[in-house]
Amino acid sequence: MRKKRQPWILGFLLLIFAWTSSCGEPIPVDCATEEECTTENEGGFETGTVAGIAAGGAAVAVLAGGAISGGGESSGGSGGGTNGSSETVPSKESMDTSPDTVSTVLPTYATDPSEGDVITGTSVLKVTFNKSVTGMSTTNVVLKDANGITVTMDYAAPKLGNTYTFDPNPDLTSGSYYLSIGEGPIVDSDGQSVTASIIEFRVEDALTTGRAAMEAAGLSSTIIIAADNAAAAVTNNLLSVIPAAMSAGIVAASTSAAKSTVISSLLGTVNGAASLTSTADRTITRISDTTNFTTLLLLISDLLVRQAAVGNLTAAALGSAVTTVIDSLDDAGADTDQAASFQATFNSAITTDLVVYSLSAEYITAVTDGEDVLEDTDASFSRVNTEILQAKCMMCHMDGGLAGGTPLTYANPSSSKHEVINYSVVVNYFSAADGNKEKFLQKAQGGGAHGGGAIINSSSTEFQLLQSWIDSLETPQISTILR
Repeated sequence: MRKKRQPWILGFLLLIFAWTSSCGEPIPVDCATEEECTTENEGGFETGTVAGIAAGGAAVAVLAGGAISGGGESSGGSGGGTNGSSETVPSKESMDTSPDTVSTVLPTYATDPSEGDVITGTSVLKVTFNKSVTGMSTTNVVLKDANGITVTMDYAAPKLGNTYTFDPNPDLTSGSYYLSIGEGPIVDSDGQSVTASIIEFRVEDALTTGRAAMEAAGLSSTIIIAADNAAAAVTNNLLSVIPAAMSAGIVAASTSAAKSTVISSLLGTVNGAASLTSTADRTITRISDTTNFTTLLLLISDLLVRQAAVGNLTAAALGSAVTTVIDSLDDAGADTDQAASFQATFNSAITTDLVVYSLSAEYITAVTDGEDVLEDTDASFSRVNTEILQAKCMMCHMDGGLAGGTPLTYANPSSSKHEVINYSVVVNYFSAADGNKEKFLQKAQGGGAHGGGAIINSSSTEFQLLQSWIDSLETPQISTILR
């Protein structure tokens, strides 16, 4: 019986032969998938065809593989070898060898208020990020006023979301502010920093502005609290806040000097070139145009005389208060023409309110100086007052009459100062607008839609008297009328 051949021995010998015969032969280094392959040998690099270089190795592999796998003669029975399991090695292309990447989404933020916004002094500032960040604090987010002074803020981190809040403490007063974000490092989870920026916004707030003005003037906390509480009950604009705070402050102040300080400090918050009120959302404008400032002066006149009528202002205190209002007009930013008009308006309102509230001669004397007025004018006004105003105009142009409440409302002859008051009424009417002197004469003759018709005609002695007085009249400065 013939012995069974051992095929593995033959395969082993062939492998040894292939290995020993490869010494000094090229070794594949960098083979392309096409036809050429660069190889390295002892003499350097060379290029040959893929088929030529690999042919020997492939033949050896086939022989060895066939031998190992049991390919050979057999006469019946099972083969002499078995197939083993093989592992798949991932290709270079399928392996992720790139380094960990950083998020390409940079941290950004939006602020409330945003650039150029106008807000009230009680507003809370907000910074909202597009993703989570670290480093938010009052050190890295800083608020400064127009003078570069850092404003204290209470800081609150978000409980949900990415909105951080900063509450200025105390509340902001009117003016410009600068919110600086990124004074220190603020980063996301990937270490990416936010872009630093400075947001400018303005505060226009009547309540905080009025309170700050009274504090700056050195008024007591009792006065400020009383004024602040009264102001908080009205609309948050200066047209409403100033009269409310002024009235309450005058009541709370115990001295004439303190009462005058209340007036001057609150009027000092006005600046004469736009509007005391604004309908824009979240904005309170602190400056006044002519119409609104005139309204403010009428409100102040009424509240001052009303306070005097109920005993909260003595005659001297009322006189001082009136002088303070007039002196404050320049601080309010009124130009020369505006100031003269405002003075005339206020003077007329005061003299009318004195009569309306039936104040005594003591109060009228404290507010008006009859001797100065009459010395500066033609004495013929006494005749105008007696022969025209009292005799022909008073039946309508008096408190309670058909023309009562108009700018030409005259004092009752029972008042010891009626002549002074009536003089002020007429002079203020002339000063209020160009052409009012001519209109006065026209109405007296029944023109200009005068409701009372003609009271004198152009050929009458009364008309000649009135014409002569008006022609010779030089309207004095209101400061010579009001003290």
